[in-house]
Amino acid sequence: MSFADPAVSFGARPRLLPFTSLPGSPCMAIKIGNYDPTPLADVAHKLVLINPSSGEVLVDDAGENCGLWLYGTDARQYKATQARQQDAMLQAYSISGGIRATEQSQKNDAIELLIAATKDWWNITLEDQNSDTATPFSIENCEKLYRRNPWIMEQAERFIKNRRNFLPKPAAPVGSALPSPVLAGPSGS
Repeated sequence: MSFADPAVSFGARPRLLPFTSLPGSPCMAIKIGNYDPTPLADVAHKLVLINPSSGEVLVDDAGENCGLWLYGTDARQYKATQARQQDAMLQAYSISGGIRATEQSQKNDAIELLIAATKDWWNITLEDQNSDTATPFSIENCEKLYRRNPWIMEQAERFIKNRRNFLPKPAAPVGSALPSPVLAGPSGS
């Protein structure tokens, strides 16, 4: 095709050819529903935390890793929290005639969304706890974790926003050994 072709000149619409299959072969379509992350977004998936300075899996002295059980951004509780935040923002806009969002209010909203996406954690001890045992998960402790550790907040946000983490894992071709991902996998609960 040359640049002089009128079908590709500026402003012209290219002609679309009808989809056809090879003679005698059935027309195969892609089942888009196979790529819907919504069903698995409501199942908590495992995020193993990465050491922000080394880029390696974060482990304690006994070699045990730590992490979070997270829901995806398509999960019901995440969507409900997001909708409530948007309603509050629209109500504030209609009352005040404009949105006056501050950096702090945006951070508070982001933390609230992450709390809604967090089901549990393992092997995490908050710095204000005088014990080597794991801090029990609670909404209050979860908020402390995210407020005090922006690097954990960043890893959690990246994880829940990556829909690939909430899609069924493709079957490995026969005879191949695919490494299992360190940062994703459905929970057993």
